[in-house]
Amino acid sequence: MATRLVTEIVWREDLYPRFDPNPSVIQQYAESLDQLPPIEINQHNQLIDGYHRWTAHKKANAEHIAVIVTQTASDNEFLRLAVTRNATHGLQLSNDEKKSLVLKMYTGRAEEKDDFAQLFSVSKRTISRWTARRDKDLKAERDRKIAEMWLACYTEEEIAEAAGCSVQPIKDVVTEPDKSATWQKNLILSTYSEPTWTPPLYAAGEVDASPWVMTGLGVVLAVLGLGIVLRAI
Repeated sequence: MATRLVTEIVWREDLYPRFDPNPSVIQQYAESLDQLPPIEINQHNQLIDGYHRWTAHKKANAEHIAVIVTQTASDNEFLRLAVTRNATHGLQLSNDEKKSLVLKMYTGRAEEKDDFAQLFSVSKRTISRWTARRDKDLKAERDRKIAEMWLACYTEEEIAEAAGCSVQPIKDVVTEPDKSATWQKNLILSTYSEPTWTPPLYAAGEVDASPWVMTGLGVVLAVLGLGIVLRAI
């Protein structure tokens, strides 16, 4: 049986589901440490399951604690395991807490909604309602990336790989009926503008030293002159 120093165990309060520790259970466990099953941690010694057992060991000033190590690849997977394990202990979460956890774990994949519905014991329609805003934001971000890469002349295959989608959404974005000239102009400007460029400033005595400025000034004067002629007519 693997063991760890009690002080090595890490409590991820930022990821762990909310629950109220039971002092009487902790005291009971502290009086019978040898009979307790091991706690579950990941490869970083972060506690997945067994908060009361771990706290009981601290209360009893124990030096070591038995552990089962489960590899986790991400915070998302860690959180999912924590929710699953604690659900078996009667952990009760409010709908607001469930929604908060769903949004923390949701990455935009459609199949996740079925998993969440089962994990949190709510309907898939409820999950869809909770994630509606996130879905909209993720789609807008994806579409913007598609448009920018399309304007930069990437292939559909390259865009699909970068945006994490099939080719069809790319076709939908670049051929959408309401894709106006303004939409294209804004994208081109956002992609190809030079934000560090600033127009040159000239003193009054230096105007004739700049043909570019004189040309611009000539155009302005010509427009003003034409306006005067038209008003006279």
